Amino acid sequence: MNTTTALAVLYNFVIHDIAGNLAASLVLLTATASWRRIHANRQTRHNSTPLNQPETPPDN
Repeated sequence: MNTTTALAVLYNFVIHDIAGNLAASLVLLTATASWRRIHANRQTRHNSTPLNQPETPPDN
């Protein structure tokens, strides 16, 4: 194995493995953040009171 071959193997590892894992991690983090935002919005809509009903009964 000469120097050129060793550098090509190292370059291949860096580009395909490390960069690929980094890109996959960023996609996973983005998808997880989006899912959490959607889930929080659904929970907020589900738990909120309807607009036509007051939150507290009126004082008599």
